[in-house]
Amino acid sequence: MSNLVYSNLIRIARMSAVWCGLLAWRWTADRLGCMGCILFILPLWGTLMLASTEIALCRRHAFISQYLSTQGILARLLRGKTLLLVWQGIKALFFTLILLVSVLLFDAEQWLVLLIDILLMTVLMGLFTGLLRGEVKSGYREPMAHHWAHWVNALLLWLVSVLVMFFSAHADYTGMAWDEVVHYSAQSVLVACDAIAVLTRIGAVGEALAWWAAQNFLVALERPMHIVVAWLACLAMFGLSFLSAWAYSRALAGVLSNPWRVATLPGLSTQER
Repeated sequence: MSNLVYSNLIRIARMSAVWCGLLAWRWTADRLGCMGCILFILPLWGTLMLASTEIALCRRHAFISQYLSTQGILARLLRGKTLLLVWQGIKALFFTLILLVSVLLFDAEQWLVLLIDILLMTVLMGLFTGLLRGEVKSGYREPMAHHWAHWVNALLLWLVSVLVMFFSAHADYTGMAWDEVVHYSAQSVLVACDAIAVLTRIGAVGEALAWWAAQNFLVALERPMHIVVAWLACLAMFGLSFLSAWAYSRALAGVLSNPWRVATLPGLSTQER
């Protein structure tokens, strides 16, 4: 029992570091230059890459060991990890930027949801680890538990985040034209690094247009252009919300991942004969 409590406390401490890092970014983004932003980008990028690499190696190992001849050319090519790491690195960078931009737009209620989500993720990790014991081979058990806990947590976090957004207070855009909303919202978030500022303005504009659309639907939009902008903005807001929930959940899984252990499983080693 004491080992279970200790392991859960370690999980919570590791995942809390992600939340604290994002909160520090929220407080300092308006004062940091681009070099300072890298200090936040690199650790988060590395965390996301750990999670994605762990499950990618797990899938590749299963494919090589179950379907391919160990002496074949295709098996030798797939054992090489360079392309896999490059691709996972590109994906991790994309979700890193999504998450860093998203948290700059979060309200206090959404930050509280992210903090509580650490407890949910801890429960899911323990639950899936227990469920997979005796069902999945030991080498795959923890990566699979991380993967399934990440997906379930991302979906639940997204649903809760959407509910919180709908019940939170927002600026009143009733009666404003969509181009006025764009101009207003683009100035609402300050980021010192120009490269990140552009992405943040895009996110802020998309969110503002979505709320403008929701508020003006009540008085019936009539112009076709307004209707198109309204639907696109709503879809963009829900899409960004899901991507940010997915990225945050993966970051939590990343601080617990160990892709090096998966890489040493028989079938991925380049010296296997």
